[in-house]
Amino acid sequence: MELANLVNPISYIDSSDPPFLIYHGELDDSVLISQSELLAEKLEENKVSVTFIKNPDSGHSTKGPESELFDPALIEMGMDFFDSVFK
Repeated sequence: MELANLVNPISYIDSSDPPFLIYHGELDDSVLISQSELLAEKLEENKVSVTFIKNPDSGHSTKGPESELFDPALIEMGMDFFDSVFK
């Protein structure tokens, strides 16, 4: 367990961390959404700004509706997040 804690990023969260954007598809069968929920919870406990978006219709993919490598809506979401943090 000690070794697991050493490699778990949640072990290193503190109030000096930058704002986080977490996007997780609720149909993801590769990474359980509970992992993102734990991350968001730990960030909030440490007073780190976190935006957590759950998509009930998405799995573990960044592909767009027309098979683009990255969904343009995800790119826009990321750009909006950066604009809100850095402007």
